[in-house]
Amino acid sequence: MLSQGMSREKPPTHLMDAFRTLITQDLGVASKDLATIELRSEHEGLCFLTKTLANLGKALDRGLGSGVFHLPTSFKRRCKGSQIPAFLGALFMKVFHVNGELRSDACPLAVKKLRQICFFCYKLEVDFRECEIADAVSGFIDTDNEVQTECTLPVDARLVRARALITQLFSNFRKEQITGQHTTGVSANTHQHGKFSYIPPESTVIRHFGRLFFNHAREYNYIHTAYFWWLFATVFIEVEIDWYEYRPTAKLMLVPKDSRGPRVISCEPTEHMYAQKGLQEWTTKLVENHPFTKGIVNFTDQTINRDIIIPASQSLEFSTLDLKDASDRVSLAIVEYLFGDCPDFLTSLLACRSGSTLIKLTGAPFHLHLRKFAPMGSAMCFPILAITIWSLLAADMQKEGCSMDDVRATIRVYGDDIITETWYAYRAMDVLERYGLRVNREKSFVKSHFLESCGMDAFKGVQVTPLRMKRVLPDSALKMHIKKRSRYMATAPDYAARIVSTTKMAQRAQQDGLTALAESLYRMVEHHLGTKLPYGIETTPFLCRLAASQEDAWDKNHNMGFAAKTSDGRAGYVTAYTWKSPKTTFKESDYGRLRRSLSLVGNVEDFIPVSERDMFVDPKSIVIRQRVFRAWYDTAYVSVVDN
Repeated sequence: MLSQGMSREKPPTHLMDAFRTLITQDLGVASKDLATIELRSEHEGLCFLTKTLANLGKALDRGLGSGVFHLPTSFKRRCKGSQIPAFLGALFMKVFHVNGELRSDACPLAVKKLRQICFFCYKLEVDFRECEIADAVSGFIDTDNEVQTECTLPVDARLVRARALITQLFSNFRKEQITGQHTTGVSANTHQHGKFSYIPPESTVIRHFGRLFFNHAREYNYIHTAYFWWLFATVFIEVEIDWYEYRPTAKLMLVPKDSRGPRVISCEPTEHMYAQKGLQEWTTKLVENHPFTKGIVNFTDQTINRDIIIPASQSLEFSTLDLKDASDRVSLAIVEYLFGDCPDFLTSLLACRSGSTLIKLTGAPFHLHLRKFAPMGSAMCFPILAITIWSLLAADMQKEGCSMDDVRATIRVYGDDIITETWYAYRAMDVLERYGLRVNREKSFVKSHFLESCGMDAFKGVQVTPLRMKRVLPDSALKMHIKKRSRYMATAPDYAARIVSTTKMAQRAQQDGLTALAESLYRMVEHHLGTKLPYGIETTPFLCRLAASQEDAWDKNHNMGFAAKTSDGRAGYVTAYTWKSPKTTFKESDYGRLRRSLSLVGNVEDFIPVSERDMFVDPKSIVIRQRVFRAWYDTAYVSVVDN
């Protein structure tokens, strides 16, 4: 969605109501600070909540990390010569001295309140503006142009050691160990409902893994498309064709990130996604269980990093490093070198890698030849990034005489989230930047009482992670059409997603002790649904308020008339709303499927009716339906039965 003039857009009423409740009732902020928020939001628009407050929060984080707070120019000083802002000044005075120096007795509770206010709207999904799209695309291109090539890659003793470490990890790889799998995302050359019946033309990935590899669950048979295109062209069209190598191409897409603008990802071709998913599962399983990397390089469990930073923010034993555009700066050259002694694994990596991506978001469409190994969107981007970081740091420590036990004690890697012992942090920054990665030093915290990693923020041993609003409900309830037979709520997909997101937000607020905010959000959802929400627990598969236990939930539901009980007093059922991504019914004849796949090899658009060319559309993302849930106490909220 494109939006012009978003910066002056008035904040939604529901958002302001929730923010007002949070500030006054849960955080107890002074009335003059609330008046400042309302006044500036009225004059500056939504960007005050999403950007200006976030800039103040980032300045706060930098002050906690460096020990000195510098007031952004968009806020007035509390007094002449002071670095403390007039806005929220009472809370800032509990953290910093008047000159901006961090207090030795800085209050973690005040830090948590300040960060909650500043970052509450930071992740809010807003419509993209033309300039933000252009900046995101140009930034993607500029970053790729800065990526190291084979000529600029510094091959030294450290890189040689890193190559040896990776060889020990992947030397036993055989492509026969890989089992491909389709993912739920949209692909570059088909859409979701056509992906499972797609017949790919001959390409590098097909030749490398073989056709039997792609014969998934006997749902389709892969055939030699070139032969059928030749038959179609010569028999039915009576033309001669010139053959060319088919190279699946990715395409650039935008997904919501935060209020600053969209995130750029690469949408991969179907056959690449299928092979990448198989490689990803094999790689992550190997790395998470290998003696070198077990518990050190993680892909599925963020709690390992999170559990470290809370005590480390008190002891200063560990530091956190943040990388800028990390996935876009791992060069193809360094991957080819590091995995050079694992030819089977490297060949499989390159076979399912997209060498170029189609950019048609701004201006005339064109193909960008990628210097990076893979952007976000590729299933192998995350694993290769983490393995590259670990191998470079581990090789550097070994080069200086450290043992593998020392490496295990010093480094933790989860994607681009890096934790190192404080004594090694600055050297780790220099090592990573030598090989093309860029450290975001403003968001890297070394010998600091404030640390952040894997979505967890801590200050002096106290968690200070703020609750961030991502989606907000419209000010007035939209009309919903409910079919009586299936009781299916047919709504706009974004509207349904907002209802689910707001309910989840209310549950997290309730768990974090922000009870007034939680109640406000629950009431908003009930207003849009037109009914009260039943009670449930955290794992309940329907929209609900949280209760202390399953039995407490059933008792409350029974008292409210939501749940019925059997004659022996045990729980019977509860009627509630659930959500799902709908399956798109799509029927296509074998001939139509063949004709569509042939269009990827030769141009047959002239032979496809105009009415059929735009039939391949993406399915709706989410819908809400009303269902009846039946369960006993011992299996409560697990068994789902339609009424």
